[in-house]
Amino acid sequence: MADSLVLRALRGNARHLDLGGKQLRRVPKAVGRLQALTRLQLRNNLITELPAELQTLDNLTDLNLGNNSLEALPEVLKHLTQLKKLHLFGNKLGNLSPSVLDWLLSGRFPDTNFFYSQLMRQETAENCGRSPDHHTNQPPSH
Repeated sequence: MADSLVLRALRGNARHLDLGGKQLRRVPKAVGRLQALTRLQLRNNLITELPAELQTLDNLTDLNLGNNSLEALPEVLKHLTQLKKLHLFGNKLGNLSPSVLDWLLSGRFPDTNFFYSQLMRQETAENCGRSPDHHTNQPPSH
């Protein structure tokens, strides 16, 4: 199903692609060939990593990775130079490589402080043997 959506997007030179809720364990590598893509929805899947091919998405401004199984921030993110919105809520983030953390905290995202505080709150709760205090897996509304 996801592959057919990607093929259709390739034929149509799509600017938006929604692969949310498709039970994906991996992102199809062909997504990296969608050069016009500005918004990519990958929320509500089982994704644990992102393929290096995504670094070619030079026009991507909005990436939703919410409610997946990411345990670390993918290195490929720092190559997405036009990215303005990055949704990471509902993942299992705990491993932050210094280069990706520097990229994240570089000031390019207005909600970085919120993300960092939520991540630290989650890490603190896990280190204490309890789950983070989340009533929903949605980001806050501003």
